[in-house]
Amino acid sequence: MRILAICFVALVTTWLVSGCTAAYVAEVSHNVLKDIRLASNYRVERNAQWSINSQTAVFLAKPVDVLQQDRHRNLLTLYKSLHFSLQQTFPGYQTHQSSLSLTQAFNHALNHDSELLFWPQLVVSENNLNSVQEMIEGKSIHSDAKYGPDVVVFQVLIYDVKTRNLIDIGTVFSRAKLFAANESLPVDLIHKATIHYLKVITGRNVG
Repeated sequence: MRILAICFVALVTTWLVSGCTAAYVAEVSHNVLKDIRLASNYRVERNAQWSINSQTAVFLAKPVDVLQQDRHRNLLTLYKSLHFSLQQTFPGYQTHQSSLSLTQAFNHALNHDSELLFWPQLVVSENNLNSVQEMIEGKSIHSDAKYGPDVVVFQVLIYDVKTRNLIDIGTVFSRAKLFAANESLPVDLIHKATIHYLKVITGRNVG
């Protein structure tokens, strides 16, 4: 019996070590791929570390373009992705599908008895040469583009509706992998980035 017990302990120990080793190797491999830009990367920086309870009543304003460029598709994708994620996360979620000034957004949020106002801003959207096809074509066809991964950066400012105090700024950085599919575009990064952002601020998996 003692020999069987020792064999069992050894077997379990080997299994645990192997499992931990496999998980560690997978994590290290993923981090290496990120470092050499062969994997997409999503990162969130916040000026405050706190979680939002899912029972909080939230209001989403349509995103604004801080550079005031012609990036309507990116703005629409960002809005749809945030709308979907927030709707899935917060039962007391409200939004307005027209563009609003910050003052108008506060008024609409108050009318819906919302506690928090989400004010998204598109900061960066770069469509660079990174797919195999784009690299083959090069600057002879894409004269204004540069080599590198597609990049999207957006911010979500969160305000307390009653006091109108800014209580959180989340800056979301998303970077595509090199040698992406030929149809890869900056908008392809936005949906996963918003899901990552919602997980950071709620601690829950979304989508």
